[in-house]
Order: sequence, then structure tokens, then C-alpha cells
Amino acid sequence: MVIETYGGAMNLRRIYTMIMLVLIGIVHSAAAQPIGLDSGHITKTLKLPDGATFTVTVSVAKWRSDPYKDAHLWGAWGAKPKTVIALVAASRNEGKIVVPFSSYSDLADPRTVELRLKGNNVELEIGNGDARHSYRAVLVFAKGWYLSSRRVVDSEMPKEAREETKYFGVENR
Repeated sequence: MVIETYGGAMNLRRIYTMIMLVLIGIVHSAAAQPIGLDSGHITKTLKLPDGATFTVTVSVAKWRSDPYKDAHLWGAWGAKPKTVIALVAASRNEGKIVVPFSSYSDLADPRTVELRLKGNNVELEIGNGDARHSYRAVLVFAKGWYLSSRRVVDSEMPKEAREETKYFGVENR
């Protein structure tokens, strides 16, 4: 009896351990999924109220010291990041929208990419979930026609560490 109970307890422990490993794997993979890239790209598409299709692709690349040898990047204050955003390409009904390199080149180690409609505008939110160096960057496309602004906020100190850039462009009509 004791041997059977012990064996049963061992089997329960093994089953419990396997279940925990599977759950940890699921949670880990879910946490990594929002962008899930060390290098590569993710594409998001949104249907606009006027029937147009807005598409954005965010490309991530491994960090190299060029072109910014000692740059301080969002998400990597005082440290070398693992990855940086290499390109943000946007389009409306396949017509390209200008997205300046300066609007994303200082964003390091992105973890999440979200595309949403807010009022008449399209917002691309890029986040870094690292608690120590986390940020939230929002690129706003006016009515889905052109990049109109960018806000970056430090998640720990949003009032002390933030920046906002306004862009003035011609609508791609």
C-alpha cells in the first residue's frame, strides 16, 4: 500500500510538474507574442470608417552601434539594447505614407505593437514592457492620411520623461 501511494504521489507530482511547465510555456509564449521578434517584422491592418484600409509594418532589427554609437534610446537608458525599430512603413489603400526615420529610430527593445482607431485618427502604439526602462510611444496618423504627431512617455516617470513631436505634411489624397 505504501509503495502504491508513494508511486501515486510521484505520478501526481510528475503530472503537476508537467502541467506547470506547459502553463509557464503558454504564459511565456503569450507574453512574447505581441511582437515576438528579435528581428523581423509585424504587419497590422485596420479598416477605416470611410472604407479605406490602413496598413502598417513595424520592422525590428538587432542592435548595432551604427549609426548611433552612444545614443540614449527609449527603453535602453544607459545600456545597449538588444533590438531597435529599423522601419515603420504605413499605407492607406496601398498608397504609401511618409513615416520619417526620426519618428521611430530611438525606440529600443519593443515588446508590443497595437494599431487602433481613436476618433478620426489612427494610432500606432509601440511599447516596451521592461519595468526598468519601459516606454509607450504613440504615432498618430491624422484621419489615416499622414503622420501628424508622436508622443513617447516613460512608464515610470510620465511627467518627467516624455517628448512630443508634431509633423506637418500634405495629405496623400
